[in-house]
Amino acid sequence: MQWLLNILVRALLWLRYRVTVKGLEKIQPDGRPILFLPNHPALIDPVIVMTRLFGRFHPRPLADEAQVDRMFVRRIAGLMRTIVIPDLSTGGREKRTQVRTGIEQVVQALNRGDNVLLYPAGRLMR
Repeated sequence: MQWLLNILVRALLWLRYRVTVKGLEKIQPDGRPILFLPNHPALIDPVIVMTRLFGRFHPRPLADEAQVDRMFVRRIAGLMRTIVIPDLSTGGREKRTQVRTGIEQVVQALNRGDNVLLYPAGRLMR
């Protein structure tokens, strides 16, 4: 199902964007997990990056709960095995606990050999 979703999203992106990827061949999987840390000044960038990395690396994206908490997006996020992190500005201790849980999920994913896609700038670039 993930492959079909990736093909569909790439086809839809093709209608609007012409994406050129340079240097992806230099990333050689060697059995160790990869933590991808791209920047994204536009909201569409995470979708584009995910479609380009998916075929070779199958990364698990990390996403803000506010972005994922939409009916259609939630379902896609589940299919892509997204690790959801809450927005700390909207809650107290419960949100901190959820953030710790999300960080633990990232560590566990990397320890299992999964690749993870994380945007360190988060909302700072928007």
